[in-house]
Amino acid sequence: MEKAFPIPFHTTWNAHDSSKITTYMTCRRKYFYLYLLGWAPDTPSLPLVHGEAWHRGMEKLLLDRSNIDGAIDAYTNYYRRFYGQDLDDDYAPRSPKGILESYVTWLAKYKDDTFRVLHTEVSGFVITSAKSSLNFRIDAIIEDKDGIWVLDHKTTGSTSNIYAEHFIVSFQMLAYIHAALMHFPDMPVQGLIVNRSTFLKTRTEHERIIIRKSPEMLGLWLAEAEDYLYDINQDIEKLSVTKDSDGVMIAFRRNTESCTKYFMMCPYFYFCSAWPNPLKRCHEVPVGFKQKWWDPSNRLED
Repeated sequence: MEKAFPIPFHTTWNAHDSSKITTYMTCRRKYFYLYLLGWAPDTPSLPLVHGEAWHRGMEKLLLDRSNIDGAIDAYTNYYRRFYGQDLDDDYAPRSPKGILESYVTWLAKYKDDTFRVLHTEVSGFVITSAKSSLNFRIDAIIEDKDGIWVLDHKTTGSTSNIYAEHFIVSFQMLAYIHAALMHFPDMPVQGLIVNRSTFLKTRTEHERIIIRKSPEMLGLWLAEAEDYLYDINQDIEKLSVTKDSDGVMIAFRRNTESCTKYFMMCPYFYFCSAWPNPLKRCHEVPVGFKQKWWDPSNRLED
């Protein structure tokens, strides 16, 4: 017999990826709003739009380094879904106006690359179980004289070394290494290369960060990943016995230390500060939000 939930069940509840897990790590209540209710801000995010557009252009260059026009077209075609030309000057170099120079400087810095691109946009599962799964989508799998590497493109506007250090323990990065080991069991997997591009107002800087992990550290990641998936399922169980008439909602508890993370206000801040039980208010999508469930098996906005 299927459980009855106080809100409509959606099939994406059982599908996870690194983005969903890291949101859960940041704040369980944010996870509830974003992934169970499907409430996403209805205004585009420049870092996300630019990052996805950059990825699409990079895929073209990895497959053919002479295809700069293809990279520009891939970037621009995606970017224009969200932003018009009137904002290009304000957002450059994170806009089609500045992107040619950014790709050119990347090509110049890494002109001596000798690795072979085996695959781009590799997707699959790292963990599967009866109740949930953990999906991944890797930007590229490359091979050099030492073996197999995962290549992951990252864009940022920060030059902070702390941001770079975070990749060493990032849930997402370890998930990718784990996935590569699973899917290339007969080949030497060396680790992961973060292909980081920093977009500043007058220039774009590029660097590569090498991440290697011991089997023990990957074992720790796997144990933690399974624990997070278990906790999510437990929160869903709690939700199934919660009513909109209850005074409070204990499932998917708040983490108020993350409300202003990175000096940015969480989009759900005002809900959390006023609604002890959001189930009383969740039957209508609020102004400023749209309802859209994130399916990790599909590429963003394809």
